[in-house]
Amino acid sequence: MKKIILVLVIALAGCAGFGNSTTTGADQGKVNFVQNCTIYAGVLNGALQAAQAGKLNAEQTVQLKTISLNVSPICKGPVPVNTDAATAQVTAAITTLTVYEGLLKGTAK
Repeated sequence: MKKIILVLVIALAGCAGFGNSTTTGADQGKVNFVQNCTIYAGVLNGALQAAQAGKLNAEQTVQLKTISLNVSPICKGPVPVNTDAATAQVTAAITTLTVYEGLLKGTAK
């Protein structure tokens, strides 16, 4: 799974001009957005596993569902025009989901 995500990141980053010395600010915004969505997908998977393992309380489970309903469509859709705002929303979700993923691994309380 991680190999598939890595290949996807490399492919999408290449499409967005990653590594190109003429990358514009707008292109860099697209790269950042794609990278954050890839991270989001990984931590969402970990948080869902934590929920399935019964590691989340009722409030956390509701928040997980809310995050998924609000952020997943952003990452699954086309790259938004305002990548800064979208990236900020995805980053906020990553922060919460990382804590939930940590509950599964025993690294968060």
